[in-house]
Amino acid sequence: MAYIYAILMASVGPTLTQNSTTPTDSLIVRLMSPKPPKAVLFDLDDTLFDHRRSARGAVEAIRRIEPALASASDEEVNQANREILEEIHLRVLSGEIDVDQAREERMFRLLERFGGSATQADAVRLAFHYRQAYQGIREVVPGAHALLAELRHRNYRLAVVTNNMTAEQEEKMRTLRLSSLVDELVVSEAIGVSKPDAKIFRVALEWLGVRPEQTVMVGDSWSSDIVGAVGVGIPAVWYNPLRHEVPDTTLPLAGQIHALEPTTEIADTIQQALEP
Repeated sequence: MAYIYAILMASVGPTLTQNSTTPTDSLIVRLMSPKPPKAVLFDLDDTLFDHRRSARGAVEAIRRIEPALASASDEEVNQANREILEEIHLRVLSGEIDVDQAREERMFRLLERFGGSATQADAVRLAFHYRQAYQGIREVVPGAHALLAELRHRNYRLAVVTNNMTAEQEEKMRTLRLSSLVDELVVSEAIGVSKPDAKIFRVALEWLGVRPEQTVMVGDSWSSDIVGAVGVGIPAVWYNPLRHEVPDTTLPLAGQIHALEPTTEIADTIQQALEP
């Protein structure tokens, strides 16, 4: 910095007094001032964590032991599982039912969808096998670890903002070795509202010490992640691995990615959302 100061003073010349306020003084202050913080918010399930892969593996496991499910196609059962899960998950988030009740009810409804029936004991057994298989094959989306590390290297503050139960997401973050790569984990259960509610995004901003315009949201859910973030003024990058059509072309979208790698290319896309 002394070297820079000497060069700047030489360029100004000897006509200014020591007590003068000069353009050089202003420039030096700007050079020495820390850059404003910037941050990236990530969704967890189906953005950093490959939930879809684990769910498919869990469905395959219970199809092997349940004749009613084995008689349907793999895609039919997976589609039904996704639909039932989305509906029941909302009831869990609202506090209407707990996680164990949700898992058992999902098994009841999945069997009913394909002409089967189950006792309470059957539902508990299937829910256990589903959960065991789901947890046994959990993996991050390819490139997730490298991307988070690269963004940290670029001095971004990082947070995961997710709709789920706190204990579930904390355990998932630890198992997937994501906890040490982010600064904050913001979970809907702890905050009291779910995405796209503005409150959960504002809490994330507060915890990271940033403003909306200093932040970008990356997530796969158009309604929860993209609409929610844009609603509070946060630029949003849509993670769209299945290459769906943009649901609303009037919504300002800062970018779109279909994978989390190559690392540098994806990190550049996220950076450009903040520094166009």
